Amino acid sequence: MATDESATTGPTDRPASAAATSKFNYAKLELQTKLAVNRARIHKQKKIEQSAKTKAEVAKLLMDGKDAMARIKTVAIVFEDYQIEVFNLIAIYCQTIVQQQDAMRKERDCPAELKEAACSIIYAAPYLDGQEELKKVRLMLIKRYGKGFPQQCVNLNCVNPKLVQRLAKKSPPDDLVNYYMGAIAKKHDVDWTPPAGSIPTDFDLPATS
Repeated sequence: MATDESATTGPTDRPASAAATSKFNYAKLELQTKLAVNRARIHKQKKIEQSAKTKAEVAKLLMDGKDAMARIKTVAIVFEDYQIEVFNLIAIYCQTIVQQQDAMRKERDCPAELKEAACSIIYAAPYLDGQEELKKVRLMLIKRYGKGFPQQCVNLNCVNPKLVQRLAKKSPPDDLVNYYMGAIAKKHDVDWTPPAGSIPTDFDLPATS
């Protein structure tokens, strides 16, 4: 997040006053939020299509005995699935923003039922390329709740930890990569078995449905 928007809340960083709140353009926020949902869904579909192509490439590499190259491509697939999961969450949070506009109008501070959605959008938007509408939603939420709101989101642990994890770009664990490779091989009828004992049952599988 940009440093000027993440500073500790000060006298000029408070939520908008009652008068300013009444002038806030909720219709524009709703429009941008709905556009952000549509954009996220488009990008999600592109990720799904790219993942399917890469999985076919991995299957071919496994068939040819090129496990090392297959593993590199499988890591890319896991990251694609992380992104798909992020887009799923963003769509839910954007819909929450639309549904909770009455609460936004009534309360000066961010309503409790809206806080996770608003904070998660503010946190995630800078990490997502091509999501211009989402970035506009982020700026509008900061305008509504003050320049110090992004730091409040972090300090109060209001950002979905799953979202933080998926956006961290941390390499997936080997057991998860092995699971993916085994699943791809099985789906494409490739005779390939992961290393013995390399797939425990407690890894964090991305939710991409």
